[in-house]
Amino acid sequence: NMKKYAHSLLSLGLILLVGLSSCSRQDRPSAPTTLNLAGSWSFQLDEQDRGINELWFEKALKTNISLPGTTDEAGFGEKTIGAAYGRLTRKHRYVGPAWYQKDILIPPEWENKSIFLFLERVLWESRVWIDSRFCDIQDSLGTPHIHRIGRLEPGTHRLTIRVDNRMIHNIGDMGHAYSESMQSIWNGIVGRIELQARDIIHLSRIRTFPKPGKKELGLDIRLANPYDLRGELTITVREKESGATIVQTRSPFSRTDISLNIHLKEPVQTWDEFTPALYTVEVALKAKENSRTYEDSMQTTFGFATVGADSSHVRINDRPVFLRGNLDCIHFPLTGYPAVTKDAWKKIFGVYKNHGLNHVRFHSWCPPDAAFQAADEMGIYIQAEASVWIDGWMALDQTDRPEMRTQGFPEGLGKGDPDADAFIRAEIDRMNDAYGNHPSFVLLCIGNELGSSDFTILGEWIRSAKEKDPRRLYAASTARQVTPFCDYSATHSYPGVGMVRQRLEDHSDWDYEEQYGQTPVPVIAHEIGQWPVYPRWDEIQKYRGVLEARNLVELRKTAAYHGTEKDNIDLQRASGAVSRLLYKDEIESFLRTPGCAGFQLLSMQDYSGQGEALVGWLDSFYEAKGTVRPDAFRRFCSSTVPLIRLPKYIWTQDEPLIFKALVHHFGQRPLTKTRISWKITDDSNRTIQEGEFKPANLPLGSLTEIDALTLSMKDWKVPGRYTIHLRLQETGSENSWGIWVYPETLQELHDRDVLVSSAWDKKTQDILLNGGRVLLLAHEEGPENHTKYAAWRPLYWSASFFPNQRMETLGLFIRSGHPAFAAFPTDYFGDRQWKRICEEAKGFICDDLPADLIPIVQPVSDFHFSHRLAALFECRVGEGKLLVCGFNLSGERKNLPEINQLRHSLLSYMAGKTFSPAAVVSIDHLTRLLAGR
Repeated sequence: NMKKYAHSLLSLGLILLVGLSSCSRQDRPSAPTTLNLAGSWSFQLDEQDRGINELWFEKALKTNISLPGTTDEAGFGEKTIGAAYGRLTRKHRYVGPAWYQKDILIPPEWENKSIFLFLERVLWESRVWIDSRFCDIQDSLGTPHIHRIGRLEPGTHRLTIRVDNRMIHNIGDMGHAYSESMQSIWNGIVGRIELQARDIIHLSRIRTFPKPGKKELGLDIRLANPYDLRGELTITVREKESGATIVQTRSPFSRTDISLNIHLKEPVQTWDEFTPALYTVEVALKAKENSRTYEDSMQTTFGFATVGADSSHVRINDRPVFLRGNLDCIHFPLTGYPAVTKDAWKKIFGVYKNHGLNHVRFHSWCPPDAAFQAADEMGIYIQAEASVWIDGWMALDQTDRPEMRTQGFPEGLGKGDPDADAFIRAEIDRMNDAYGNHPSFVLLCIGNELGSSDFTILGEWIRSAKEKDPRRLYAASTARQVTPFCDYSATHSYPGVGMVRQRLEDHSDWDYEEQYGQTPVPVIAHEIGQWPVYPRWDEIQKYRGVLEARNLVELRKTAAYHGTEKDNIDLQRASGAVSRLLYKDEIESFLRTPGCAGFQLLSMQDYSGQGEALVGWLDSFYEAKGTVRPDAFRRFCSSTVPLIRLPKYIWTQDEPLIFKALVHHFGQRPLTKTRISWKITDDSNRTIQEGEFKPANLPLGSLTEIDALTLSMKDWKVPGRYTIHLRLQETGSENSWGIWVYPETLQELHDRDVLVSSAWDKKTQDILLNGGRVLLLAHEEGPENHTKYAAWRPLYWSASFFPNQRMETLGLFIRSGHPAFAAFPTDYFGDRQWKRICEEAKGFICDDLPADLIPIVQPVSDFHFSHRLAALFECRVGEGKLLVCGFNLSGERKNLPEINQLRHSLLSYMAGKTFSPAAVVSIDHLTRLLAGR
């Protein structure tokens, strides 16, 4: 029949593959040790969860699916309608058991072999049957599922896998390992799917313990040796790239656990971010029993790297490193699951390297092996986490905030749920076993912000993990608490010390050393940034996979309704520019702090979930949004960075310009007699002054003060923006900072044709109706429902995930070419000279004002609202002309040079012939806007 015919063809193909058809018994090559199971599988959804009781493993399933893959990719499950709140939407959604089935052909050479089923990544539980025999259950979220099949008779067998993507252990659904917010709660099997055949006596684990200083390699080898046979191991160490043999040695064995020290005759190349040299070790096993020979081999890749720490820094090979990191929260919108190929991860890490980063934190998840391989080859330091995020608010039934309602309401780890506790402890051990040889695996943390957990118990888990595998540094939680057994902490607030991130000053003559200098372990600044950028609506068309940006489509409709869709590019550029400025400011604050161990961005790429937190200068596809160039970012984010201590950014011409130069250096080697030059340029990039400091020595892991400089600005043209540049001549490292210089005094303008008013009162209205000119300082006008705080810095994270923030804007878009700024030099965004101007400023909601009213200064309304805001706008009122200013330019604030200059520029413009507003607005319209009537 057709079934037997198909099996015969499959058998013939396998025979041809292994070359048995023309070889005698003694010179046949060994049978393949793996059988790739990728391809077509029989398949069936189990919506009612009846498959186990109805013995589906004994039945033929009804349809087909291609693996590796997911039900989403195949179009199975509920076809969704509408947009998910605050995240992308799955086109097809299925959560529940699904069954996958395939006939497999076991070759004769696999008789009496131990057979395993390898499933690289499954969400969440997999159960396996061979024919009608149940094999076992696996439930790891962060490591492969390896099912022990045992011995099988040669011939055809039916393999059945049941995958259940419901919550198997109550750890909540906010952690990125199991969440609809970032990836999706997909069902399927991705990555490698294969059968593996091993001799009954075989190698089950190799752990490498490099000791480059001693020219030794420690090996911890575990065998499956049910017969307690004696045999011999052959160990071969090679350079990975060249394949050259470093050492080969033999060792007898008679046990299941063996520890060896391999002595190396020559020094080896150590592994780090600068020289990611890799080696392989192959262990070959041979044992005999009567006439039978057992053989097996296993190979692993490693690097000669040791990981340690002092009170301030992580140390690789006893050299201090400064971690410049990014968060990865599973941003794969085309598939809804993480990449499983090395090339995909090398592309991502290539973006990291291009921006000067050397570190990645996998937030509440552990990546596939391909990510570790890519990091090994590219010199990226990894922090992986054991698949969990449980904070106190997750235990609450937040019916008023459905987007924050956490499935299972988990109380926290170590709080009485033995099932969840056992799962996380097992996950830690599985991660160390699966990925522990990778030199890139430097940090392991249990999970993110485990605030409601029992940290006494978590500390014991850390102590136990370190005892089992001391090759990396451990932490109980990112943020919240630090146990006595933690080797480091990634946090925003260290217990008993205070905040260690997101301090914003009007100068750079400060650092965090008062905080970081108190900590007994290295502290990495946690989740820095979090400043949203207005999206480009044309990004919507990129979402062509299993997840659609229906939420962005709806938000775009809001922008169209309010008349801001046409301003999309301008709003995106302006918000991106202030975000870039803030990232530079914050990163440099850590580089200026001698005791800081590094930082972790949140993040360089947008979060497509958790309230559409579009906080990156890259989109969710790791593609640039046009706001930050990699080479510009590397100027302040690299292993060697020139820095400055500047007492302020706003100056008057009569003052001496004073600043101190320093250099942060965590490079490959010390630098001696380094020449550091400086120069000052104007807005036309013309050099005003320049010079060179005396040569300096820069030790590794240092923050070196170079010298202070005092310059006269009496001959500089004012008002003006100037730039301070520093450059290390030997390395080409350079950095720059803008300053603004204003006249010491300004002549008071007394133009009787311009009224400066602070109230929308009858006098003001009468002057306008009679053809007058009015500058309305309206910072105290307008009801709450018609105004927004025109904040200088953007709101935090996401307006939908964290609602009711006072700030609802993303910086300022400034029409800098407008003649109102003829005497006030400005860029198209709110640079530093606008910071104090924006204090208590107002933006007026102009959604229903005439379309030809174009704001001169437009606060960028967050894209969840997309209001047409105006902090400075002009219009005709009756026969008169009105300039409405939401900035407080009055009273004592006129003593601030930038505020005085802006006021002077506006009044000069209004007194001249160029003051000719186009838009016409009625008294009634303005009264509703400014007085709420």
